[in-house]
Amino acid sequence: QTLSEIAFHQSFGLELAEAEAWLKRFINGKDEFAISQAWNIYKTFYDKNRDAIETLSKVFLENVSPKLLNTKNTELVMPGMYDPKRPQIFITGFAPTLSVLNSK
Repeated sequence: QTLSEIAFHQSFGLELAEAEAWLKRFINGKDEFAISQAWNIYKTFYDKNRDAIETLSKVFLENVSPKLLNTKNTELVMPGMYDPKRPQIFITGFAPTLSVLNSK
């Protein structure tokens, strides 16, 4: 785990685990109250973190995914795109900082 993951789990782990438990209760028994509880927790979580989410402009891979940052010269095969007669596509590496594209 990265320091970012540890901090996230410490800050939000219990809250999101509770939402997950309500979601599982709904899946197992179709309890409408359970899905409502899960939704309320997720909505509250989003509302509390909306500013941070919407203003996030960069992600530093060293902090969030060192494995991805260290991935080098990896073959990329996309379903339906493989053609043995054409050159294969490789990912040579990832930039240490990625820009976040905001969407609605």
